[in-house]
Amino acid sequence: MSNPTPDYEKLALQIKTLGQELGFSEVGITDIDLSKHEAQLQRWLDAGYHGSMDYMAAHGMKRARPAELVPEYTTCYIRKNELSASRCWLCKNLKK
Repeated sequence: MSNPTPDYEKLALQIKTLGQELGFSEVGITDIDLSKHEAQLQRWLDAGYHGSMDYMAAHGMKRARPAELVPEYTTCYIRKNELSASRCWLCKNLKK
Protein backbone atom coordinates (compact mmCIF):
# COMPACT_ATOMS: atom_id res chain seq x y z
CA MET A 1 0.00 0.00 0.00
CA SER A 2 1.51 3.32 -1.02
CA ASN A 3 1.20 6.62 0.76
CA PRO A 4 -0.67 9.32 -1.15
CA THR A 5 1.23 12.47 -2.08
CA PRO A 6 0.65 15.11 0.61
CA ASP A 7 -1.18 18.31 -0.28
CA TYR A 8 1.80 20.60 0.34
CA GLU A 9 -0.17 23.83 -0.13
CA LYS A 10 -2.69 22.74 2.50
CA LEU A 11 0.10 21.61 4.84
CA ALA A 12 1.92 24.94 4.42
CA LEU A 13 -1.26 26.85 5.25
CA GLN A 14 -1.80 24.69 8.35
CA ILE A 15 1.79 25.28 9.54
CA LYS A 16 1.52 29.04 8.98
CA THR A 17 -1.85 29.21 10.74
CA LEU A 18 -0.54 27.25 13.71
CA GLY A 19 2.51 29.51 13.90
CA GLN A 20 0.31 32.60 14.05
CA GLU A 21 -1.91 30.98 16.69
CA LEU A 22 1.19 30.27 18.78
CA GLY A 23 2.23 33.91 18.59
CA PHE A 24 4.99 33.79 16.01
CA SER A 25 5.23 37.01 14.09
CA GLU A 26 6.37 35.40 10.86
CA VAL A 27 6.28 31.87 9.50
CA GLY A 28 7.79 30.84 6.18
CA ILE A 29 8.61 27.70 4.27
CA THR A 30 11.34 27.49 1.66
CA ASP A 31 13.39 24.97 -0.25
CA ILE A 32 16.91 24.07 0.82
CA ASP A 33 18.82 25.22 -2.25
CA LEU A 34 21.36 27.53 -0.62
CA SER A 35 23.96 27.21 -3.39
CA LYS A 36 23.89 30.92 -4.21
CA HIS A 37 24.99 31.62 -0.60
CA GLU A 38 27.93 29.22 -0.42
CA ALA A 39 30.60 31.82 -1.20
CA GLN A 40 29.21 34.20 1.43
CA LEU A 41 29.12 31.41 4.01
CA GLN A 42 32.75 30.56 3.26
CA ARG A 43 33.79 34.22 3.64
CA TRP A 44 31.86 34.40 6.93
CA LEU A 45 33.59 31.27 8.23
CA ASP A 46 37.01 32.46 7.00
CA ALA A 47 36.50 35.74 8.86
CA GLY A 48 35.87 33.79 12.07
CA TYR A 49 32.38 35.18 12.57
CA HIS A 50 31.22 31.79 13.81
CA GLY A 51 33.11 32.49 17.07
CA SER A 52 33.00 29.49 19.39
CA MET A 53 30.53 27.63 17.16
CA ASP A 54 33.25 25.31 15.89
CA TYR A 55 30.68 22.94 14.41
CA MET A 56 29.90 25.62 11.82
CA ALA A 57 33.43 25.42 10.42
CA ALA A 58 33.72 21.66 11.00
CA HIS A 59 30.76 20.99 8.72
CA GLY A 60 32.10 23.38 6.10
CA MET A 61 29.91 23.61 3.04
CA LYS A 62 27.44 21.13 4.51
CA ARG A 63 25.92 24.19 6.20
CA ALA A 64 25.10 25.46 2.72
CA ARG A 65 23.94 21.99 1.67
CA PRO A 66 21.51 20.83 4.39
CA ALA A 67 20.73 17.57 2.57
CA GLU A 68 24.35 16.52 3.17
CA LEU A 69 23.85 17.00 6.92
CA VAL A 70 20.46 15.30 7.06
CA PRO A 71 19.76 13.40 3.81
CA GLU A 72 16.00 13.18 4.29
CA TYR A 73 15.61 16.97 4.40
CA THR A 74 13.76 18.35 1.45
CA THR A 75 12.53 21.61 2.98
CA CYS A 76 13.39 23.89 5.84
CA TYR A 77 10.90 25.45 8.19
CA ILE A 78 11.92 28.94 9.22
CA ARG A 79 10.32 30.87 12.02
CA LYS A 80 10.82 34.18 13.70
CA ASN A 81 9.37 34.98 17.08
CA GLU A 82 9.26 38.51 18.36
CA LEU A 83 7.81 39.07 21.79
CA SER A 84 6.95 42.69 22.29
CA ALA A 85 7.12 44.20 25.76
CA SER A 86 3.36 44.82 25.65
CA ARG A 87 2.68 41.08 25.20
CA CYS A 88 5.40 39.78 27.51
CA TRP A 89 4.05 38.72 30.92
CA LEU A 90 7.48 39.08 32.54
CA CYS A 91 8.07 42.56 31.08
CA LYS A 92 4.66 43.80 32.26
CA ASN A 93 5.07 42.38 35.77
CA LEU A 94 8.64 43.56 36.29
CA LYS A 95 7.44 47.16 35.96
CA LYS A 96 5.14 46.79 39.00
